[in-house]
Amino acid sequence: MTNVQRQRARRRHRRTDRRLHVQVHRRLGLPVDNVRVDNNTVVISHYWAPIEYRFAGSSNLVFRNNLLNGPIRLRDAAPPAVLERNLERIEPAWFRDLASGDLHLTPVATAALDAGLSLPDFHDDLDGEPRPAGPQWDVGADEFRPHRAQGAPVP
Repeated sequence: MTNVQRQRARRRHRRTDRRLHVQVHRRLGLPVDNVRVDNNTVVISHYWAPIEYRFAGSSNLVFRNNLLNGPIRLRDAAPPAVLERNLERIEPAWFRDLASGDLHLTPVATAALDAGLSLPDFHDDLDGEPRPAGPQWDVGADEFRPHRAQGAPVP
């Protein structure tokens, strides 16, 4: 594998930070290093893990503030990763409309609200609104805002 291929794979992984779905690029099957997966909301069915990481050659993997409907899993001899403030369970009532894919948090998502780490790498949520909206960051891709709790449009 050339350095150019390795650099492209790394960029592909970095672009997925803070988005709703993160997946290792299967076709290349590359070990990755220095990857941070922060503030994602992943609700997935019919697969064994909402987020997985793999390959023995991977290193310096960090997963923080992710809201998931199951545990983060390692496979294929992957080394242990840093796991901080991930919430690996959900309740449907925590989201405005889980069935239609509207994963904005509601006031009953108390396990996720103000439960995240403050991270220096970025300062906004999925909608581009600043973090935190309360005393601490929320876990997941959305930062709860009371004015949106009743279904107000997202900018």
